[in-house]
Amino acid sequence: MKAALKIALWLIVGLIVGLIVGSAVTDHFWRSYFTFLKDVQETSFALKAEQQAEAAYFQRSPEIAELELTRLLPYLASPSPVAPLAPSALQFQQFIAHARLAKVQQAQGKQADADQHFQVALTLMRSLPFVDASKANSAADVLTALNTIDNAVKKQH
Repeated sequence: MKAALKIALWLIVGLIVGLIVGSAVTDHFWRSYFTFLKDVQETSFALKAEQQAEAAYFQRSPEIAELELTRLLPYLASPSPVAPLAPSALQFQQFIAHARLAKVQQAQGKQADADQHFQVALTLMRSLPFVDASKANSAADVLTALNTIDNAVKKQH
């Protein structure tokens, strides 16, 4: 009888430990899974924001382009952990977004706002590995680089 009680006690302890461990493992799995889904969703939102910003920049009014480019900036500030970009690629995307935003703000007569984004774009431009930093001195240099990029994008479409 004593042996049966010991066995029953060990079975109950084993069952409780198994439930606790199983619960922890299951909880970890679901947290990881939902974190991954959230990251994928944010990546999808970022890609959509990038597409909308580019389409608005090339095809819509400066006001709509400004709105879409402004919506894009937060996504570029915190890149996706699902599909991380190399730092220089992220800086290049940030440069393009700030330069385009400055250009459309300038077109609307919002020079103070444009100057802020030109300054950010200029700083990013100087940090790009394929740009000669000594030739990145002004908003005009940013616009020259941006026009070269925009012409290449237009040729692809």
